[in-house]
Amino acid sequence: MQLIALSTLNAYWRRYVAVGLAIMVGAAFLTATLLVQSVSQASFGNSLGENYRGADLVMQIDAEALERTPVSTDGNTALNETSIAFAKGTSLVSVAQPIGTSSAQLHITQPDPASSSGQRTVIDMASVNIAPSNPEFGSMKIIEGKAPQGAAQVAVPESQAARLKLSIGDTLTLDGLSAKVTGIAANSNDPTNSFGVQVWADLSLVKSLQKEDLRFEAIALKLAPGIQPSTAQGNLTSLAQHENLTFVTFKTPEAAVKDSIARFSGGTDVLTPVLLIFAGVALFVMTLVVSNTFAVIVAQRTRELGLLRTLGADRKQVRRMVRLEALALGLIASILGVAAGMAVMFGLVTWAKTLPGAAYTTFAANHQSIWIPVLVGTILTVLAAGSPARRATNVAPLEALRPQDMSTDSHDFAHGSNRGRPSLGLSKGTFAYGLVLFVVGTAALVVFSVFFPNLTIAFLSGIVSLSGVVVLAPVFIPRAVGALGGLTGRKSAPAQLAALNAVRQPRRTSATGTALIIGVALVTMFLTGGTVAKATLDGSVSSQYPVDFSLGTVDPTQTPLTEADAKKLTQIRGIEAAILMQTVGITDGSGNVLAASATDLAKVLNDPATIPPQGSVVVGKELVPGNTLDVLKTDGSSVTVPVVHAGADYLQPMMSTETARALGLTVPMKFTDPTAGDSGTIYARAAQGLDANSINQLRDDISAAVGIPPMYIGGAAMMRASIGGTIDMLLMIVSGLLAVSILIAVIGVSNTLSLSVIERSQENSLLRALGLTTRQLRSMIAREALLVSVTGAVLGVLLGVGYGLAGAQAAMGSFAPLVISLPWLMLGLVLVGAMIAGLLAAVVPIRRAVRLSPVAGMREAVA
Repeated sequence: MQLIALSTLNAYWRRYVAVGLAIMVGAAFLTATLLVQSVSQASFGNSLGENYRGADLVMQIDAEALERTPVSTDGNTALNETSIAFAKGTSLVSVAQPIGTSSAQLHITQPDPASSSGQRTVIDMASVNIAPSNPEFGSMKIIEGKAPQGAAQVAVPESQAARLKLSIGDTLTLDGLSAKVTGIAANSNDPTNSFGVQVWADLSLVKSLQKEDLRFEAIALKLAPGIQPSTAQGNLTSLAQHENLTFVTFKTPEAAVKDSIARFSGGTDVLTPVLLIFAGVALFVMTLVVSNTFAVIVAQRTRELGLLRTLGADRKQVRRMVRLEALALGLIASILGVAAGMAVMFGLVTWAKTLPGAAYTTFAANHQSIWIPVLVGTILTVLAAGSPARRATNVAPLEALRPQDMSTDSHDFAHGSNRGRPSLGLSKGTFAYGLVLFVVGTAALVVFSVFFPNLTIAFLSGIVSLSGVVVLAPVFIPRAVGALGGLTGRKSAPAQLAALNAVRQPRRTSATGTALIIGVALVTMFLTGGTVAKATLDGSVSSQYPVDFSLGTVDPTQTPLTEADAKKLTQIRGIEAAILMQTVGITDGSGNVLAASATDLAKVLNDPATIPPQGSVVVGKELVPGNTLDVLKTDGSSVTVPVVHAGADYLQPMMSTETARALGLTVPMKFTDPTAGDSGTIYARAAQGLDANSINQLRDDISAAVGIPPMYIGGAAMMRASIGGTIDMLLMIVSGLLAVSILIAVIGVSNTLSLSVIERSQENSLLRALGLTTRQLRSMIAREALLVSVTGAVLGVLLGVGYGLAGAQAAMGSFAPLVISLPWLMLGLVLVGAMIAGLLAAVVPIRRAVRLSPVAGMREAVA
């Protein structure tokens, strides 16, 4: 049987190409998923380990031991200069390099021709890293100038120097300490150094910044010549205990990197399990495609298998032969899939290395990413072929040998009729089971998304509901395809034939359609859920943060913002409006009352409910729970103003200048103490549809225009862009991952159609002999593919929209009222893509059908 199985694969290899491709795609996806963990670990190790470059050992505080042991006064719980002195004082260590970061406020004075003084001051927060004293140590690599030495020198990474327009010889100030830029360093690969402005400084400057609280994150140690790290670890630990350095530990750089990775990732690998879910979806669709294809292939070989039975082969031997074919196919295709997955991941890593800030990305493969996909792909292929093998051997040998047209084979497993009545397409018990799954799952999904929002339970309910859809697929998919064929198959003979052919084998139609429905439904679900969640969050952000940009001076020495500053903002591309908010009164504990004209407020406020009505003050409910607010006037008296609570819980009191004047308030308020004067607040509105990069650039432009540090510019724009950008990125990634399952489903459509064309060789040849043209034959096969693909896409979109809305409600229901915003364009693209995929799936079958002459086709069928 082994020989027959292998010879069958060799003789009819074209039949197995498409199913092998589906197995390859599934195995490649699983391989790439498993490689994500090893690549991320290697990449983080390459980046987080920069600080330990050149070290033999790393001296750290044992955080776990410190957490387990009550802190006492007789033990050191931090690394400091005493720790360095200890390490250098031993004969085991030749170099002890401290590693640490200090934060400081950065001031840079730059020329500004637009300013009356001819210059402007840029204020930002800086992370000051300790520069290694030895160039062989650490991650600082000077590419221009020289390394900083002493308390008056610094080095700046290349990207930061370009951003801040710094060059060698320029001066900057860190917490009031002046320092000259002496070097330009290569950009750091450490992801923990990706926030704020990075500066390299000598230990003496860092010590001045930290004053009495000088602490290090770690100390990199270079051992004395001839000292082995394994020996030094034990000896240094003993010496540290003797010196009462209770919580100090000594690790190899590799072990320290592993600890850093665990701290950076929170000690858990969240990405790989999520990716495995998508890989599981792709493998499930692959199993459907493989099972359906093997069912067709085995059905085509019914006479061959019947002949083997008459020659003495029993049912077990025939089943074993089919499983051996599946085993060989699954093994070969899975191995090729592993190779393809590794090639794709290697290409992605190579591409990632070219991106800014990702040069540390490293390709690494582990043995699990090789043998697991091969094993899973092979086992699933054998399991998928098991059911078709059992069904084929249930046919009696004499019946199998009886001449028949396979295209009209009555053994379309589990389909048929019952005394002239169409069957359900599956047993009554299976139908009842699927119906229960769908009804119970859908009911639970509605309950735990609408009435008791709970995303976890709703997700599990959705899985149960979708499982019911899969079980019931043989009931509704053939009927849906038939209905669509009835609507489109009335005008021409090819259309009528396509409508009939699409449902002649209901089981394979349902299996093919199910694979496509699952892929399209999941993609649609995430697109719908993400779009609705994004719209809901946008509405909530606009309510809680009613202005896109809010800025005011934070340094008492700075000049207050003025109307002229607001006009500067309106000159920035991307800013639609900017107004100066003036203080018109003082309240007791809820902040000064700000005001602007009603017309100007309408220009900058995103939430119409926040616009103050005439005669009232708008304020957050958490700040002023009551219905009135006492506002102190310039002369010391107060006026009671009706309160309108805004959607923003902590919105500062705000009214129109028209209301302020009507209440007798001075616009702006005159302060008797000059130091308590109005520092000025500007509200600005950004153009709609800007992405996160554009918003960040706007913030930098605003900072440059008025001299406010970017970190002190608040408002809804950054948050909305950040949330929207994150959701868009996740949707793009998830849609790309789920597109793999759609690709496998399309392969299934093409494969099923190809095998159907092979079955109908005699029939198609007879039709051509009776006058069916080549063009009409192409049209017939293309329409057949379109019927299945469009039906699967439409049903998938409908299911996906329903599941997506339910998921969004479950996730956002307890957070904010759901804002229904369907991605109509993307849904339309999904449907158009399904039509195009159906046409592409028909290309190979059409070529085979039209290249076969009528005479040859009839002769081939008879043979």
